[in-house]
Parts: sequence; C-alpha cells; structure tokens
Amino acid sequence: MKIRIGLIFMKTPFDDLFPEPLFESPYFAHGTRRICLVCGSAKAETTLRTVTTEIFPICGNCSFNWNFYSYDSLKKIKPKQLMWNLAKFKLLHPFYDNPITIYKSLKRIKRWSTKMAAYMKRRKNES
Repeated sequence: MKIRIGLIFMKTPFDDLFPEPLFESPYFAHGTRRICLVCGSAKAETTLRTVTTEIFPICGNCSFNWNFYSYDSLKKIKPKQLMWNLAKFKLLHPFYDNPITIYKSLKRIKRWSTKMAAYMKRRKNES
C-alpha cells in the first residue's frame, strides 16, 4: 500500500507483505516507443504492469505467451540471451529506444523480481 502525498508515493510497512501481481495494459506511461524486454528482439505493443508502475514492455508474441503461460513465460527469460538480443536490436534500430530507458526498465524488473522472490521465500517458510 502506498500513500500518495502530492506527487510522491511513500512506502508503508504493508508493501513487503503482499505480492504485486502483474496485468497486461496497452498504456505506456512514458509515451515512447519501447523494446520488448522478454524476448529483446521486437517492438513492444503492450506492457505488464503493477497497479503503480510499468514493469515489462512486451511484444505481440510475448503477449500471447503471457496470456497462455502466465508467470511461467517470465521464468524462461535468459539474461545473456536478452542482452544479446537487445544489442542486436539496438544495432538495427539505433534511434528506437533510449538506452537509459532500457536500463531503468531493467532496474524495475530486477526490483520487482527480488520483491517477489522474497515474498515467495517468506510464504514458503510460513507453511
């Protein structure tokens, strides 16, 4: 739960107790063209987001996989292959997506996955 004060969201003690589920949305918060961060080789059409933040921009093919396989499709992401695909895509489309935006998106993915791993570990220890 985040408390909004003006334009700033403050973290509360309940934030770490509950999972942050993802849902698919066609809305892009930044209004820019994005690269799919699941396969790294296509232009993003939709985004996987939590209630407050955009986490994964995804292409049409990865969107189908998300709708069919759900979170298991995210477990198939290989970091080295993703970086290689992103580098190839950026060589072919140098002005498509800003490298700083890609870096920030990868940081959000890391933060979300770390939080979800801690939640699953805590849930496993409780049962």
